[in-house]
Amino acid sequence: MALKLQGKKLSKRANGKDAFKKFVESGYTDISFFLKACKGSEDLLIYTCLKPNELKEYIDKIKTLEDVDQQLKYLKNNQPPMNTTEERFDVCKDSIAAYLKNYIAYNGFVMNNGSGDAEDWTSEFWLKYTKICNFYRERWFHREKLKKASTVKYNPMLYKEFVYICRMSITGERRHQAFLATQKPDASLFKPSLDFRLDTKKDNEKYLMDVVKDPVTDVELTMDNVNVSEIKKKALQLSRDYEGGEYTKQIEKFYENEDSAKLNKKTVILGKIFLYKAGLRSPKVLSFIKSLSNTYKARFNISSALVNKQINDLKNKKTFKVPSYADILEDGGKTRIGLILRKRGTVE
Repeated sequence: MALKLQGKKLSKRANGKDAFKKFVESGYTDISFFLKACKGSEDLLIYTCLKPNELKEYIDKIKTLEDVDQQLKYLKNNQPPMNTTEERFDVCKDSIAAYLKNYIAYNGFVMNNGSGDAEDWTSEFWLKYTKICNFYRERWFHREKLKKASTVKYNPMLYKEFVYICRMSITGERRHQAFLATQKPDASLFKPSLDFRLDTKKDNEKYLMDVVKDPVTDVELTMDNVNVSEIKKKALQLSRDYEGGEYTKQIEKFYENEDSAKLNKKTVILGKIFLYKAGLRSPKVLSFIKSLSNTYKARFNISSALVNKQINDLKNKKTFKVPSYADILEDGGKTRIGLILRKRGTVE
């Protein structure tokens, strides 16, 4: 779940009293001050998710109270549920996501290890958040679609209560995944990662990835130009050792035709993984391996840190210059790229 949200801080204490006073001084008309007063407060954020006519009901009520403290206390003690309707639930879900961004990113950072990088784990926890929202949506608003009876019944829930549920679920998922990692020595959270610094002196700084060589591509351990056909042979041999060679014939067709259109998704994924394990280090293969889920990486003992290093090494080996837009303008669009852009109308 890739959300481009700015991380926001959620507080148990309301810090928007000054803004709320300005809202009152405006004759209860400047809603921007009211929303600013609710910003960041777990007890008041629900009011930022209400429709204007729903919000008016609460504003009319606090007008009858004597001072600002009483008004804020009333709003805190009479919060409307975040799941009154499915429409309100959706608005609250998106609002909560912004306040969970930093929390999820932190949990992803904590799980950063040899079997997955922080970005991978952050995506896993966003997926967990999505599953939580869908779980309650079905049981609160679409019980007729459930295949079997559920013990979860509809109960009015406050905004902050749902935040706590999400936090606990994400933390529980992180601890469960950490426990599973301890059961796999090759993916343990307790082993040093490849970006582990071995020397503390800045003049002679060394990382584990500088010491641990890639047994396939390092120039000290293998020849530079490996024949592609040999790589395919090795990849097919690896496929024969996987699940009794169930996918070998299909993978062989994939290698021969280089066409994945008529093959199932798992065959293509396995075919590319075996090419990587056999020694193929093309930009496309490395990019594909980097995008694999943590499940596949753990199953085939693929280190995200090592893949990132291999990608960087490949970038550093490039000797040609990629023409910039300025270069294209200078040569008058005579190059192939310049002609293409001129044809598309981007170069005058």
